[in-house]
Amino acid sequence: MQSAVETDAVETDELFETLSNRRRRHAIHYLVGVGDGETVAIGELAEQLAAWENDVELSAVSARQRKRLYTALHQTHLPKLDRLDIVDYDSARGTVAVGAEMPAFDVYFDVIAGDDVPWSQFYLGFALVSLLVVAASGLGVPPFVVLDGYTGAWLVAGGLLVVASVHIVHSRQRRLRVVDSPPER
Repeated sequence: MQSAVETDAVETDELFETLSNRRRRHAIHYLVGVGDGETVAIGELAEQLAAWENDVELSAVSARQRKRLYTALHQTHLPKLDRLDIVDYDSARGTVAVGAEMPAFDVYFDVIAGDDVPWSQFYLGFALVSLLVVAASGLGVPPFVVLDGYTGAWLVAGGLLVVASVHIVHSRQRRLRVVDSPPER
């Protein structure tokens, strides 16, 4: 089966239309946080989403709030996500799990917090600082004059290794992989 992202614009449009709904994004957030291969009862999912939507603790979710979410998930949201294979929805059993195509959609769920600097800008800044250090060394500007070509190269490469490692760790932490409240709530 080809990924919806790899096919045509109509399916890509459908993907974006599907993910434009906050409730569906919250459902995906919860399911991915639970883990691959783990099945969740729709009632459990509905209760968690109701808690997030009503900004209450899980134990404070009313039967009415839970029922409203359960009905919407069962009739609308989960079937739509299932059609794109983002989730595996078994309506007969009342269960849902991460679907086979979810990894192809990970890029759409990256979260950039309002106080984050985009990594592309960070790498650009790092490159500019590296160039300035190399230029200062080449021009004999103290204290950079003590850097020979190899030392400068090692410093730049080591700095890049550190920055890339921090980027990897930061990206993993920012992914929708944690079952606490969704980032956009």
